[in-house]
Amino acid sequence: MAHLARRINRNSDFPHEIGFFLGYPTEDVVGYIKNGGRASKACGFWKVYGDVASAEKKFDLCRKCCSIYRRCWKNGKSLDELTVRTLSPVAVINN
Repeated sequence: MAHLARRINRNSDFPHEIGFFLGYPTEDVVGYIKNGGRASKACGFWKVYGDVASAEKKFDLCRKCCSIYRRCWKNGKSLDELTVRTLSPVAVINN
């Protein structure tokens, strides 16, 4: 984490390995870094270099979650009420 914080503070380039912390599949993070963001197999919430079918399922789940959160926000839920405290959304998506 300290290394990542230094990279964020020091470089003007975004540290793409942050995808590991966001729960992106390893092969997609590594693929993005190796290919400079080019030649992906698919693109959704991140660029896919590995298993497209698995990524599409996760993208669908992300879209569903976004829709639910948007609806709850519009219906008056506070940010505190919308905050996930037990499992991160990434942990839920990856299971």
